[in-house]
Amino acid sequence: DSDAYGPSLKASAAIAMGPGEIHDTVKKLWTDGEENRSLLDKESGLLILQTNENPLTDSDIILDRKIVTSLCLLYTSMRWLASKINQLRNITHHDADSSRRTTMRASQSRRWTLLQAANGPGDKGSVYLPMTQETVVAFDSIVSSYQDLAGTVLLTLHVESRCQIVQTLALALSPSNAPYLLEQVVSDPDPRILSLNAELVAYDETTSHYLHDKEISFLRNGLALLIDNYLVTNAGMVKPMNANGCGRMQLNILVLQQNLKNIEPDSNLTRSADYYDLFMDGHAAVLEKAKEPKGKDGNAEFTYDELKTLIELCFSEQIADPERGVSTVAKRNMGELLLQLSEYMWQS
Repeated sequence: DSDAYGPSLKASAAIAMGPGEIHDTVKKLWTDGEENRSLLDKESGLLILQTNENPLTDSDIILDRKIVTSLCLLYTSMRWLASKINQLRNITHHDADSSRRTTMRASQSRRWTLLQAANGPGDKGSVYLPMTQETVVAFDSIVSSYQDLAGTVLLTLHVESRCQIVQTLALALSPSNAPYLLEQVVSDPDPRILSLNAELVAYDETTSHYLHDKEISFLRNGLALLIDNYLVTNAGMVKPMNANGCGRMQLNILVLQQNLKNIEPDSNLTRSADYYDLFMDGHAAVLEKAKEPKGKDGNAEFTYDELKTLIELCFSEQIADPERGVSTVAKRNMGELLLQLSEYMWQS
């Protein structure tokens, strides 16, 4: 529902302008200045939750690459302008008498002063705009407005690529668009996945051309993590699925991972690859996974809900069978396995 993001705003811009938990998380990712796995996890989780409740459409996405270029130019221009204007800042210390300030304000506040630098007579000098303690407040607010605009644009650029990912994956996981109950082995990835790969590379090339390393890292970090989490969190969307359908999903994951290496060299989609490998191994393997000890961080690779969805996927083909007897038996067997899963997970 595009109205959730505002009638005239793209989803990324609405999130970047705030307020909201996603906005706060993205802003903290930028201000922290380094890759923070827990914050990236939080960001992806919040974005998945929000877009599941309010699915994105084409009208929520920036489809014109020229707009991305314009946003990059706007960001760099606002940063440059704020920096240059701030260099003009010079507070003069006159007598505090307000009547004197009033008579002097007209000439002084509009006068550009060339102050020779103290390093030597050969210096060209610097231009300053002399201001009082009163006028500098308005001056600083102008500089801040440019900096705020630049910040909003950068957050928009960060969120936009993630919105494109979420919207495309939602379409790719929808059985109405891409069924996963297939009679034959599929040797080609989903065209939407190939399109997403092309869009991500083009987006990265555009932003990398105009932005500095710190901004580029801010835009890149966490893209693979979002895709990885989305494919696991929303696995239930693909029901029903059989082995051929899962093979198609595995192929999608493979081409996504290969493409992401061009953007995030150290990235991987290991978690989602492991998840769908478990489907191919069968429901017994899912239960064995539930028995595994937790990692060093105290967390299991998959949550109870994620493994529950996986067992449901394992039985989804039989449950979708038009033969009522097949469906009934499958539901009963699935119920027994879900009970075992619950026991394993709560004991660990």
